[in-house]
Amino acid sequence: MSLELRDIESHVGFQRYLLRWFKTPFGKQALTLERALLDEHLNTLFGYYLVQMGRVSHASLLATSRIKNHILVDETLTRSEAITERIVLANLMAQPFAASSLDLILLPHTLESTIDPYRFIRYVDELIRADGHLVITGFNPMSCLVLRQRLGRDKSRWRAAHIIKMERLVDWLRLLGYEIIVKEYSSSRCFESKITDKIRPFYRYVHRLGRPFSKLGLSLAQSYIVVAKKQQWVPLQPRKAHQFTEWVSGANPAVAQSRHSSSPSNSKSK
Repeated sequence: MSLELRDIESHVGFQRYLLRWFKTPFGKQALTLERALLDEHLNTLFGYYLVQMGRVSHASLLATSRIKNHILVDETLTRSEAITERIVLANLMAQPFAASSLDLILLPHTLESTIDPYRFIRYVDELIRADGHLVITGFNPMSCLVLRQRLGRDKSRWRAAHIIKMERLVDWLRLLGYEIIVKEYSSSRCFESKITDKIRPFYRYVHRLGRPFSKLGLSLAQSYIVVAKKQQWVPLQPRKAHQFTEWVSGANPAVAQSRHSSSPSNSKSK
């Protein structure tokens, strides 16, 4: 894939911002709910190489993964930082991986930080092997969290980010031939309050009420996770015309005769 300079430049500024914002009280709550989704679904995926593209948390997001080889690709890492994963310093649109060589790729808010999200998905698709998985987390643009942040002190950061609806992302992946394994929203939090035992049942009740709306793409949850499996396309071998009747039970192949050939009745009369 040939890349121009403008294509190689990526908007990693939003990921750098999230790296700081997730340390704030409200950000910690949001990250806790999002990590619950990651811990649940990364534990069910297998392979040899797992690559996380971009970093939004100082703590590892891959702790529950059963894949042995963890690789973190980032443009701003320094050797002094304590990172448990193997580090690759590279631009997100110019990574040193061979085509069809990775089993699982994690994009934690990476699409929200790139110039062209759909183009980036197509680029990532070339790196995943057949039957490999793509895991994406993102903010729900309809959530009170995003609406609040877009009106707050850091509104320029949030308005510049490419925050995508989950259903739109699912359409992109299906267009590229992916099977959607998981599409799930997190709980919804609008205020900087701790979840105590008294209000925990209330949050669970609100979450249950929002499930029917989530299936219609009308969820107000703050973030989501999508797990997609890359399909291995195997072209079907054409079968001969006389074999098609074998697919229908009880069907007898019809015999077509030429107009110039003699019919059975004419041959008997002669």
